[in-house]
Formats: sequence, structure tokens, C-alpha cells
Amino acid sequence: ANEWRWWTRSKQPMLCPLTSFPINLLPYPPFKLRADPAKPSPHRLVDGKYLAMQLIVDDGAVALGRPLHPSDVSALDEYI
Repeated sequence: ANEWRWWTRSKQPMLCPLTSFPINLLPYPPFKLRADPAKPSPHRLVDGKYLAMQLIVDDGAVALGRPLHPSDVSALDEYI
């Protein structure tokens, strides 16, 4: 129960780099988008539902200035 809504308890204000919406106000957990798809960290917290919709609507495979790797898409699919 300690992990319940962990993203809402951040002491530092954090904005989603895709939407500029405050991460701590998301009604669902953020998605951890890795800076390098081959490494588990570092990562950026993003609005995963927005990223998924962007991928579908724009048929775009780019986020945070880099192409999405198949492992990113798989992780996003699992997240959704």
C-alpha cells in the first residue's frame, strides 16, 4: 500500500515533457520512458496514455527527440 499513487507525492513539481501537464495530477501512474531503450535508466516520467494516443493518431514513433524502439512500444503496450 506504500506505493499507492506514488507519483502524487513528489516534493518537486514535475511536468510531462510531452504535454506540460503536472505529473502529480495525473489520475493514473505515469509511464517511464527510457532515455536509452537498451538501458533501464535513466528514464523520464511521461503521460503514457497521451504517448499511446500520439503513437496511434500520428503514426509517430518519436518521443523526447528520439525514435521509439520496439521495446518502448512493447513496454507502452504493457503499461496500457
